[in-house]
Amino acid sequence: MQIQNQLKALRSLASLALSLGMCLSAQALVWQTKFDLTSISSENYDLAIGPLRAHVAYEHAGHVYYATRTPWDSDWATVDLGPGATPSVALGPDGTAHVAFVNAGSIHVASSADGWASAPVAAGLYGSLDVDGSGVLHLMLEGNYDGDGYTEIALVQNAGSGWSDLSVLHDGWYDSGSGNYFSQMSLAALPGSGYVYALESANWGGKVSWSAKYPSAIVPGGNNTSMEVGWNAGSELSRQAIAAGDGLLGFTFATGGTVYASTCTAGIWSGFESLGAGGQATVDAKNGVAVAFQNGGVLRFAKDGSVETVLFEGAEVRGIRPFLVSEGEEYFLLYRDEQGTLSLLTTAAVPEPGAVTCLLAGALLTAARRRKR
Repeated sequence: MQIQNQLKALRSLASLALSLGMCLSAQALVWQTKFDLTSISSENYDLAIGPLRAHVAYEHAGHVYYATRTPWDSDWATVDLGPGATPSVALGPDGTAHVAFVNAGSIHVASSADGWASAPVAAGLYGSLDVDGSGVLHLMLEGNYDGDGYTEIALVQNAGSGWSDLSVLHDGWYDSGSGNYFSQMSLAALPGSGYVYALESANWGGKVSWSAKYPSAIVPGGNNTSMEVGWNAGSELSRQAIAAGDGLLGFTFATGGTVYASTCTAGIWSGFESLGAGGQATVDAKNGVAVAFQNGGVLRFAKDGSVETVLFEGAEVRGIRPFLVSEGEEYFLLYRDEQGTLSLLTTAAVPEPGAVTCLLAGALLTAARRRKR
């Protein structure tokens, strides 16, 4: 009987230890730190994250600004890049920050390595900039480059010896009652070399019933994906509708008031997953594919089939135009709050509340283990 009781006790202890291990391994995404760009109201902005440093480019009062901050800084360090609008910020593999923006009908690029002196690169209405893992700058442009009044999508690149000639990738046109139009593009550089991009292409066939629009993800030399939507429904692509990670691509957009996302693994795109009602969706693919968007002014986060409301200090976070970027295990979310201020949230993985119970139980077996937040 004594041996049986001892075996029973050992089984109970083993079961409790297993439960303790399972509880301690369970992790939840918690948005735990918030930085405001004090009193800055901006409609157009972009975000890049490097090791322990956030890089934000934003438009305010007709000028473009670059701001940077580490977790231990007391405030943002800000540089006025001069007159401009719709900035796009990117980091090179060496940590150099680059900002592209439009000024007087031209796309300018300024870099931290050049003391932020900006220079025009090409004519354009908007530019999307990123740097691949080999250090090549890819700048995608929207503009009218053939004089017909319709927007083209074009590309210039800089491998270190200057900008290439402009190459038109998509030619907008209209003729004899039909036409093709291109807009809402965004570009993401690959961790190795090269780039991918997203846009909406629209084919007008002379009547609404003969026409359609296509939110699309384009992989040069690879497989593309798109969804056909009605002409009147259209689609909404953010300025970060596509993202690239190691062997992974993510693509997101909204149509008909619903957010959709697709993942590309080993060159094969998944079907489109509905993430629910919302818009202004942004995607990150460095730590798996994750999407942030807003629904009725409330920010939402989706990953691995789960969609949740973004909470900070127990309250739902309200804002618009989110930008989502990950670095290692952490996520960073830049958005415009209800007062118009740009705010940056960061996340960290912490044990779920149930871990407290596990820790108390574990104290019966071993010394108490401390939970880190």
